[in-house]
Amino acid sequence: MITTLRIMIIAVLLMASSYGTTERGIVEVGERQSLNEIVSSRCRHYHLDEKVIRRMISVESDWRIDAFSSEGACGLMQILPATACDIMDDSTITSERLRTDERLNIEAGLKYLAFLRRTFSGDLKLALLAYNRGPATVQKLLAQGIDPSNGYERKVMKNL
Repeated sequence: MITTLRIMIIAVLLMASSYGTTERGIVEVGERQSLNEIVSSRCRHYHLDEKVIRRMISVESDWRIDAFSSEGACGLMQILPATACDIMDDSTITSERLRTDERLNIEAGLKYLAFLRRTFSGDLKLALLAYNRGPATVQKLLAQGIDPSNGYERKVMKNL
């Protein structure tokens, strides 16, 4: 009886681990496939390169759904709640939602990056820098004739 119970518990634990995150919030293999499907769909919608976005998520959060930066950026795409509220036109978006709703987080991040790419005349490097540093900072540095690069865009574009 005890052996059967142990086997059932192990089976349940193994199944649960393939459908979500560990207690540390790291995306498991089965969940990553689902997230990649979300990324693929939304990249097609926003005309963004899937490889770049997957790499961006790796750089931003190492695929940690519950990632939270010292600046207050949240989730996989490390987007600020205020930015997500603005870009999604939804004042109810909170840091908690951004750290638990992968679809919302990815949608907000990709919509914001697509907006930044348009803002910077299609220049992906500048859009990535604006995503990381803020568009006002990038525009200010460019206006002063200063290269806004801080290495972020190189990390994202490395080996692509």
